[in-house]
Amino acid sequence: YIKPDGSSTTNRDEFKNAWVFTGKDSIRQTFLRAKANWENGFNYDPPPPPPDRFEVNSGGDRISLSWSESAEDYPHFAGYRVYRAIHKPDTTFDLIFECGQGAANALVNSYDDRAPLRGFDYYYYITTYDDGAVNTIDLGVSLESNLFWTRTTEPAYLRRPAGTAFSQIRIVPNPYNIRAKDYQFGASAPDRIMFFNIPPKCVIKIFTESGELINTIEHTNSSGDESWNLITSSRQVIVSGLYIAYFEVLEDYIDPITGETMRRGESIYQKFIVIR
Repeated sequence: YIKPDGSSTTNRDEFKNAWVFTGKDSIRQTFLRAKANWENGFNYDPPPPPPDRFEVNSGGDRISLSWSESAEDYPHFAGYRVYRAIHKPDTTFDLIFECGQGAANALVNSYDDRAPLRGFDYYYYITTYDDGAVNTIDLGVSLESNLFWTRTTEPAYLRRPAGTAFSQIRIVPNPYNIRAKDYQFGASAPDRIMFFNIPPKCVIKIFTESGELINTIEHTNSSGDESWNLITSSRQVIVSGLYIAYFEVLEDYIDPITGETMRRGESIYQKFIVIR
């Protein structure tokens, strides 16, 4: 178990207590800062402004981030820090990039995150930090803009080009085993099955083994990926069993490289198993 200071322990109680007391210290620090702010007549040390534009674009082999230069007009501006979270936006974010004064990277206004894996959701925010000149509580320590100005709430994820043949379609994972979430898309990720290498515009229909239609997915974003949260159209969680995924092309598609054509109305089905 990894403790807040980076050291490790095999004692669960020691691990738990270390993190609990860290939270206690953080709360106490927050109260002390609030008290100091009150006593100072709310004349607090101003943090630097955030960028007024922050864009996150999902790509095929990277997630591209870009932001405006608006914050660089601030007199004590020093640089940017980019943070990332996996699975959901209300969890721990990790610093993945820093540029500007005191950082290993020169000042820029874009960053390509090449670490993401296919099938996972990613969330980001960017902060600006100053040179520490206006911090009257911890002299010389830089202040950061608030994360809530730029934190994303919609997931970014890798988007692959559309498939060019039905034989390329893959259902992942297959079988889906709820007890193996750690080895699929992560224990804290929502339940999901991914359909990879599908036509750019198609309809996906999910049937039970007995032929009952339980969900219909309209795929229209021209990528090769689509996900399903294992919930029926009547908002019921599916049970263990064998299921059938039916894929039907909605528009003619000509691959720009090979010239192969997928015709509207062409279809195929594949089977997958769910274990709960």
